[in-house]
Amino acid sequence: MHNITAKQELNQQLQSSSSVSPKLAETITQKKQWTIEDVQNIIEERQKKLENQPLFKALDNSSQIDDLQAIAPHFYFFILIFQDMLRLTHNLISDSVLKKVAASLMAEDAGHEQWYLFDIEQLNCKRDISWVFGATHQPVRDFAYGLIGDLLYISDDRIRIIFPLVLEATAKVFFKYLVDLVQRCGYNQSLQYFGTYHQEIEMNHNIHQDGNEELHNIEFDENTYREAVAFIHRCFDYFECFADHLECQRADGIGKE
Repeated sequence: MHNITAKQELNQQLQSSSSVSPKLAETITQKKQWTIEDVQNIIEERQKKLENQPLFKALDNSSQIDDLQAIAPHFYFFILIFQDMLRLTHNLISDSVLKKVAASLMAEDAGHEQWYLFDIEQLNCKRDISWVFGATHQPVRDFAYGLIGDLLYISDDRIRIIFPLVLEATAKVFFKYLVDLVQRCGYNQSLQYFGTYHQEIEMNHNIHQDGNEELHNIEFDENTYREAVAFIHRCFDYFECFADHLECQRADGIGKE
């Protein structure tokens, strides 16, 4: 009876987010053992839901560089501590195989913040340190702190390594619409972080190649998988709030012109 109740609870947890279809939730809860593919299915469902945020619809309908200029500064804190998030993930993992995967991901993203700072100069929307730690940028700092707080709370390496997967998945969504906008505006050759240069490098990360075998060997029991699902949902909830914040900044910035 306890096993039936536990699976019912997992099914309810999966369906508690409108992004996970009842069919997928039912399929997942029929299993006795879960793998990284099940995790990836949940991530992909949330990825699709993230794409429905108003920000991305607005960017998709725009051909004005002003839209990027309005939101680009609001990536400051997140991008500048991105490497710290990967470093913390690596440091918290004790499993030697997963630690190697985390180290590879950390190395691949090293220095990308310099591309962002270059683009900020090109877009003429540089901000100083007082702005980054001021009231205007507080929602972005809170967003980043929330992600780190959840990461520190996780107690299992199999779940910790999911964090970079979520970051990769959300980056795909943001780059898809930002890079397309940059190309339509004719700025692709002028920008590094927001251009195809960065997007192509992200697509060639080892997480999509060498790291696959190690990740595919991960298995979850019911309790660990339930914790993993909850972690994924919390992370994507943070990113949806971040996208909402960016859309508010975009709309306000355009409205002031």
